[in-house]
Amino acid sequence: MIQAKAAALSQGKILALYLHNERAQNFCCVVLSNPLVIELLDTNYILYVVHSKGVRMRLMSKLAQAHSIPHISFFRVPNHNELFYISGTNQLDDTDSFIAMIMNLAESRVGAPTSAIVEEERKIRGEQDEEFKRAMAIDYEKMTKRNIMRRETEKRIKEELDIKQKKGDIKRQTIERRKKISMNYSQSTLPLDTKIKVRLPNGATVESKFNHLDTVGKLYEWVEIVQYTAKQDNLKIPINFTLNITHPSTSLLDKTVTLEAANLFPDAVLTLISLDSDEETESE
Repeated sequence: MIQAKAAALSQGKILALYLHNERAQNFCCVVLSNPLVIELLDTNYILYVVHSKGVRMRLMSKLAQAHSIPHISFFRVPNHNELFYISGTNQLDDTDSFIAMIMNLAESRVGAPTSAIVEEERKIRGEQDEEFKRAMAIDYEKMTKRNIMRRETEKRIKEELDIKQKKGDIKRQTIERRKKISMNYSQSTLPLDTKIKVRLPNGATVESKFNHLDTVGKLYEWVEIVQYTAKQDNLKIPINFTLNITHPSTSLLDKTVTLEAANLFPDAVLTLISLDSDEETESE
């Protein structure tokens, strides 16, 4: 656009700003191909074509005072900094009408506009410049917000994937550890005088015998590996869980105390409470 303005100014020609779209095939292929149109444009005009979308086309449409596209507008170029709007039209299908219009403009362009016209056109141009700046600021703000939202979304997705990966690693490590423990697990060599039954979240129950001096930690260890040692199907032990006494409802959290001290001697029925999300529950 800057080069087109400079050419119009240096050659004393009218600047023709043409806004193109796909509906203008007839204008391009028929009207602009007419020999007389070519001669008139080449002699009297500098033709600048805009074929774009988005912000640039909207700004050029405002400059051309175009309400629809395709559209052509004509400007005087008195200096490097200003454009004075002459006229414009979106009636571009008739070759004879277009020839008559550009001939009349070319013949009437002699003489400078009056000071009042110059001042009015300068005022309009100033308003257009301000509107251009506001439009650019709005588009920049929208783009900035979109970029911020995109970065926040990417960050959230990465954090979720990291958490999921970490949970997966913990699950695999826990399963491997439990399998190793199950290979070497053995009951107490002392009298097995304490009978413990544990109800799992799916309703299944498992039971075993311990010595009253075994610790609650020993009980947890047995529960962790029971799906590998018990001859029962469909046993799934959560990665994270607590064992609860039913009456009164109490969680066995201190794994250092003996079964007797935890009031589990000579027998007890416990409930396993899963602390996992669905995808964490052991299934291997």
